[in-house]
Amino acid sequence: MKFTIAREEEYIPKWRDNDKEDEPIMFVLRHLNSVEREGLLNISFDEDGKPRFKADNIRALRVGVKRIDNMIVNGQTISKVTEYLDLPGVHELTMEIGSKIISMNAIRSEEEAKNSP
Repeated sequence: MKFTIAREEEYIPKWRDNDKEDEPIMFVLRHLNSVEREGLLNISFDEDGKPRFKADNIRALRVGVKRIDNMIVNGQTISKVTEYLDLPGVHELTMEIGSKIISMNAIRSEEEAKNSP
């Protein structure tokens, strides 16, 4: 059997209307392998036995961001996730990017996989 696997995709965040800018910040995101995907969503159960999911957005960024384009903060170009994670005031952006990485690497049900191209 032959097939093609997507390795990465470009994502332009909506944070602070970035997607409407002439030169928006763009994150190049990696599709993760099974080992990298492990632990991005942690599950616990409340007192009623209902599952609670907690996303590890920082881990998602560390393993999922390949490169950052067009991000300049205080005159300094930010292109690596290590530089990005040192910035204050980007919590909402971190949550948006982390959610995107987690959703693009979600485990699909057998029915979804069967019906996808």
